[in-house]
Amino acid sequence: MLESYYEEDSAKSCDDVAAVQQREGKEGEADKGEEHRHPLRDAGRTETFEADRESDGKNLTKDLSMFFADEIHGSDTIGKAFFDAFAQSISATDQKVADKLIKLYDPTSPTDDCDSYHYAWIPKSVTKQALSTLASTPPGTYSLDKENLTMPGVIMTEELRDPIRDLARQHLGDEAAMQRVTLTADSISQDEEGLCKLINVGCLRAAVNLTTRLLTNHGQGLKRSGQPSTNCPQSLQIWLVRLSLLLKLRLFNMAEAESEPFGDLDKPDLYYEFYPELYRSRRGCMVPFALRILVTQILTCVGKFGEALDQLYNVLSTVTQIIDNLENGKTEDGSSDVRLQTIRQASLDLWKKREIKVLYTITNCLVAHNDFVSAYSLLDTVLEKIPENEADIRSAQGHILLQLGDIKLAQTTFGLAANARGDSDREKVATHLDKALMCISHNNFAEAYNLLKEAQSLDSNNPTVINNMAVCLLYMGKLGDSFQLLESAIAKHPKTFIHECILVNICTLYDLESSRSLQKKSNILEVVCRHAGDGFNVFCLKLQGVS
Repeated sequence: MLESYYEEDSAKSCDDVAAVQQREGKEGEADKGEEHRHPLRDAGRTETFEADRESDGKNLTKDLSMFFADEIHGSDTIGKAFFDAFAQSISATDQKVADKLIKLYDPTSPTDDCDSYHYAWIPKSVTKQALSTLASTPPGTYSLDKENLTMPGVIMTEELRDPIRDLARQHLGDEAAMQRVTLTADSISQDEEGLCKLINVGCLRAAVNLTTRLLTNHGQGLKRSGQPSTNCPQSLQIWLVRLSLLLKLRLFNMAEAESEPFGDLDKPDLYYEFYPELYRSRRGCMVPFALRILVTQILTCVGKFGEALDQLYNVLSTVTQIIDNLENGKTEDGSSDVRLQTIRQASLDLWKKREIKVLYTITNCLVAHNDFVSAYSLLDTVLEKIPENEADIRSAQGHILLQLGDIKLAQTTFGLAANARGDSDREKVATHLDKALMCISHNNFAEAYNLLKEAQSLDSNNPTVINNMAVCLLYMGKLGDSFQLLESAIAKHPKTFIHECILVNICTLYDLESSRSLQKKSNILEVVCRHAGDGFNVFCLKLQGVS
């Protein structure tokens, strides 16, 4: 199904074409052997990963908060991570650097009304009482029991290796492995700027290794879990990045273990008021809003849907209360507000975006739990809040209806989405994708292919379109045309098309088409060696020796 190809963080992210092996065993083409000229051998031969690394380094951000920033303030206006939301210009690193809202503060900087609302939060009664007691006692005379402190720490005992180099050594030889040059945690500056550089070039495993060192500097490194330490905006931002990286690398169990000490992110030592000697009169919670969302996504990934939904609805309740307070002329926590109206309105706009982000995250959790009915209903609520996004929301509902098997209503819903769209090429492509999906639901792969072909004429390098064209060709019995389409795309634009879902499909096609699939997969591995960072998922190459 089209909707499943490009979800990056789900275990169901790829619709592996191996599902049709039995059919193609009867209809597949004969082995073409050496007659088939492989276009990947020289794909991007002059473009090495080293060159990519240098070019990417020219415009590196120096602010960690710019990574995963769409998670911070709800800028995911589409909100359909489980649908065809693959970026139009996706890079080999799959990183999306968005506008920042959370800053890395100088701990001694004074509070500024222009940014304080980003850190506003309403603490639980027990946390509020602890902070009140702390404020009314002489400095150094009040302490909390360990169970009331966060005490995070690194659990991963070994540094992560580059799996591409290991796989290249096994299948391409020692020389090929030695020629692969990537950044490591040792080759860059040991600070946030170095961390940003690693993420920018797709060296996500090296970035995880560097976060271990940075957290060690904050007293939260290896063997420090369960030991008291001082939290600060910088350390929490690093934790946000580290846990996000673990999630992108699909190290779900490790992400859960390391995020467990944070709990519901509402313990007293996560508030500025807990450290009056450092932050003076500053108020609010140091926790990035993205971290609140991220810990629930981790729970979803390990199958703890109930816990994830409980935490998400608790977050939603607090966000709703903050919005009510602002709409009634108060501050986020309900006290009297003396700020300028422009600042109050900026805060209200921010928290409404965050509310939408939480609703989308709940929807994704429900879909992961196969509760499609609840997910569909929740999107109705989202539509009431942001009617300007009707096209994307209706399209998302159409995908859900197909999961439920209601093809007739899905057709109607996709029609509403099409009517809500404009005349831009991007919107036309989205409409063609929806129509193609309907054709596939009726097993009309030829018509679906024609619609995708029209979409390709509007956006020739759209990975979603081309990948789905290849799948349609396979179901039409044109196995050779299917993998040749993907080969051509990878050869012309390797950085764009070196994506897990595309590569797992083409490698499965090789298994169907030829007994010489190992050599063809090795050709793909050569391209990956030149263009991908160590964050690439080598399992999609379907080569023996992957561990």
